[in-house]
Order: sequence, then structure tokens, then C-alpha cells
Amino acid sequence: MKKSVYWGIGLTAVFLGITFALKNPELVDIRYYFGVDFSAPVSVVLLITFLLGSVAGYLAALAGRLRLRRELNKEKKEKLRIEKELAAMRALPIKDAV
Repeated sequence: MKKSVYWGIGLTAVFLGITFALKNPELVDIRYYFGVDFSAPVSVVLLITFLLGSVAGYLAALAGRLRLRRELNKEKKEKLRIEKELAAMRALPIKDAV
């Protein structure tokens, strides 16, 4: 069920992208630093912008995931240390209080 919903969303996005590209064939002039100039259709410029934004968002999320993974590994090591300490304490003989 989930897979078919994703396929439907994907196909809808592709359909909208293709129809947008067909309805907007005009060229747009792009000027950037250091004399970089080029012309491209509006749909290509929007696609490049979307892809750059997606990559930037992925990299921003990746930094947070790496931090969380590091923290998780630290907590796992702490858990193992505590488990070893607990096992050692359980092995100690019990002294009778008189």
C-alpha cells in the first residue's frame, strides 16, 4: 500500500514536471560571478535549484545524524561498562551481617 502511494506521488511529480517544461520553453539568462553566463530553459533552472537545495538539506541533516550516531556509540559503551560492573558485583560473595 505504501509503495503504491509513493509511486503515485512520484508519477504525479514527473507528470507535473514534464507538463511545466513543455508549457515554459523560454530561455532564461543566468549570470553568476567570475563571468559565468549561460542560457537555459526555466524548467532546467528550477530543477538545478531544487537539486542544489536538496543536496544542501541532505548535508545539513547528515551533520545532525553523525552527531547522534557518535552520541549513541558513546552511550552503548557506557551501557557495556555498567553491565560489566553489575556482573562483577553480582559475583561478589554476600557477607552476613551479625
